[in-house]
Order: sequence, then structure tokens, then C-alpha cells
Amino acid sequence: MSTDPQEVYAVRFSARASREINEATVRLADLTGDAMLAQEWLEGLYRVAATLATHPGRFALRFDESRKIGIEVRRLLYQRSAGSAAYHLYYRVEEQGEDGSRVIVLHLRHASRRPITRAEAKDIRSGT
Repeated sequence: MSTDPQEVYAVRFSARASREINEATVRLADLTGDAMLAQEWLEGLYRVAATLATHPGRFALRFDESRKIGIEVRRLLYQRSAGSAAYHLYYRVEEQGEDGSRVIVLHLRHASRRPITRAEAKDIRSGT
């Protein structure tokens, strides 16, 4: 992990993570009947994910998930407000790739779900 405090990472989303985020937003709008609330949730999630552009290593490596997925992953907890549903954003950090250093959000998972299975891990790694 880079120790350069000035380094800024590009934050990208896998196709899978983008799909899961969209599905969660639609589900929230359906459950609450409030499209504006769902939009606020979505904007908040993207704001929180954007904070990974600086110091993405501040969240601990997830050893069990990393072993299952086959790459080092970290996890950020997103909760819009106290008492609202919590979600985990699983991501990986790539140092100095072809287009610079970047964070790739791989998976969105409701915090109350069971641990990632091996089958899910395979799909998360492939981005599907």
C-alpha cells in the first residue's frame, strides 16, 4: 500500500457492483415508496465510495473473503443514517496499474446477509 499522502486513487465500479447498487436503489424505492429517499441513499453511497480515493487502505483486509475470492479485498460499511439498513462495499486496491492507482468496488452486500459463499466469490472475482 502506498504511503504517499498525496496519492489519489481512481474509484471504479465493476459491472457486478454497479448492477447490485442499482438493484438496491430500486428495492429501497419500492419498499419505502419514496424515490427521493432512494436517490439520497444512492448519492450517499457514491459519496462514501469516493472517499476511497484517498487512503483506501484504512479499512482492514478481509482475510476470509480474500481467500475465497482469490484477491485481496477490503470492506467499507455504508449506512445512510442510524437505524437504516447497512451495506458492505467490497473493494480491491490496485497500485500503479496501466491507468494509475485505483480502487475497484467489486460487490455490494446487505450487512445482514450470510458470509460470501465460494460460488459467489467466483462471480465477484470475475465481475459477473
